[in-house]
Amino acid sequence: MRVREIEERDIERLCWVESIAWRNGVQFDRGHFISQRAIFPEGQLCFEDAQGEIWGHVNLMKLRFDPRRPLAASWSEITADGYITTHDPRGNWLFGVNLAVHPHGYFIGAAEALIDAAARRCACLRLRGIALVGRMPGYARWLRDRTRAGNRPDGADPRTAREYMEMRVRGSDGTPRRLDPELGLYESFGLRLLAPVPRYITDRKSLDFGIAMVWSNFLYLPFLLCPSRRVREQLVFGAAGRALGRWYLRRVGGGRGVGERARSFSPASAP
Repeated sequence: MRVREIEERDIERLCWVESIAWRNGVQFDRGHFISQRAIFPEGQLCFEDAQGEIWGHVNLMKLRFDPRRPLAASWSEITADGYITTHDPRGNWLFGVNLAVHPHGYFIGAAEALIDAAARRCACLRLRGIALVGRMPGYARWLRDRTRAGNRPDGADPRTAREYMEMRVRGSDGTPRRLDPELGLYESFGLRLLAPVPRYITDRKSLDFGIAMVWSNFLYLPFLLCPSRRVREQLVFGAAGRALGRWYLRRVGGGRGVGERARSFSPASAP
């Protein structure tokens, strides 16, 4: 089993994976994959098993990004509807365009391997990190509950969305956790939540809000002093890098299945 760059011969299989993974959402077609490969082939990765069958893929692009400034564009605007013609070759961050994994892929480690490969690719390219936008699917229900209780918050107001994003409750063990379990899941992956993004995707449960978040590349500063890409790749993809990747996934996974949790990490669609 391995993760590798997507090739043209893979496209038919990738379209099939998309049709299963995002049955009720936006699905990439042949045109998307051709455009992505032509613009940024290094950011288009797939997972194949020992028989050469593909069970998942992740699509990335570069962009100029400052975590101190909130995102104000939709997924369609950021990614050019998934064709990534907005890719900036001089961008300082990777952006998570899409992650699609067939249900069988979760059982054989496809999601973990793709997430790990995306982080390694980010390190090798000497980028600051990976930015992505997730969901907060409990938001609409929370607003309905508050309305029934006599409050009438403006659900379209980003300040209301931020209030919900930051809310915590005590779990059964007494420890504080995010009110929205999906936001807690993001944090458990080692992602830092930034701010709500209005009108990001069509998603009735999140009232079309996304949550911007980042994974910071802890090798960014050390690798600035390493001009040789070959050396960087040896460090990241060698035995030491593989061991570090396995340790990181175990740590952020909290001892549970990281691949099962990765189902949430596609900004391209929402059920």
